[in-house]
Amino acid sequence: MKPKEQLAMLKSLDRKINEPFKSQDDCINWANKVAPFLQFNSQYYETFLYHSNIINTPSLSGTTYGMSVKQMISTLKQAIIELEHNLTPEKEPKKTKEKWHMKPSGVLTLGVIASLISALIWWRFTLYLEENKTSSPQNTQLNKQPTKEKAKEPILPIGKNKYIHSITD
Repeated sequence: MKPKEQLAMLKSLDRKINEPFKSQDDCINWANKVAPFLQFNSQYYETFLYHSNIINTPSLSGTTYGMSVKQMISTLKQAIIELEHNLTPEKEPKKTKEKWHMKPSGVLTLGVIASLISALIWWRFTLYLEENKTSSPQNTQLNKQPTKEKAKEPILPIGKNKYIHSITD
């Protein structure tokens, strides 16, 4: 619907703040007619619906109903002024730049980099394990149980020319 048509419809449904409704049902019918024409502005529409829901709630005080009706009428008047003075900004589609890492080439690049880093870590880890297996006689001696003949051989160096000769030392 064009703004001029919306304006005409909203003006025909406009009410004075102190103009009473004949009944609660009359107010609900009025609100149901106004609400669809406020969808051009989400703030007006949501505010109007919030107060319309209060009007539809049974067993509330007259003060609560009165405040909600006044807020609904005020919202309607704000919408009319906005349409009369053409204050509604035209909606332009937002152009969002696609981040480099979201493009297919970026995803591929990140995948390759992650694979290379993983391969490098794995290669270095396997080298570390192989170095510790063959080059450290201390580790191999710790893993073996000392026999009676070799009980005097040093098991673990603890300083310059000082060794632990058995596990109980």
